[in-house]
Amino acid sequence: MPNDAQLVLLDSHDIGQLLEPAKVFNAMGLAFTLHSQRKGRVFPIVREQLHTGGVFGIKSGDVPSRDLLGFKAAGFWPSNRDAGKEPHQATILLIDPHTGRPRCLIDGNTVTTIRTGAAGAVGLTLLARPESTSLCIFGTGT
Repeated sequence: MPNDAQLVLLDSHDIGQLLEPAKVFNAMGLAFTLHSQRKGRVFPIVREQLHTGGVFGIKSGDVPSRDLLGFKAAGFWPSNRDAGKEPHQATILLIDPHTGRPRCLIDGNTVTTIRTGAAGAVGLTLLARPESTSLCIFGTGT
């Protein structure tokens, strides 16, 4: 059986150039809509304490109608701060749901940061009172 599948690798530089805030905002809105319509599934989360003091987790799911399947392996390594590095780390893998072959491996740090901001923006847009004139932000993180 020939193996002509290509694995796309997107590093943080690639992701920084590809992600456009308006498109990420729209994608988050669509993701929330699909989830609310039960067209997307979130599988049970894995979250484990490591012997190194870090925490490792896997979040996964699919959207069958869009042929999407994947997971984000991520965690928190507090000792990275001592080396001047980011303690939060994430890697995303998109998988062909028909064959199980990996399609795309993505440095998930930038995606996570932008997605988190976009999710908050979608929530704010949908839930804020129209007459609101100020905003208070807690836990701004990265």
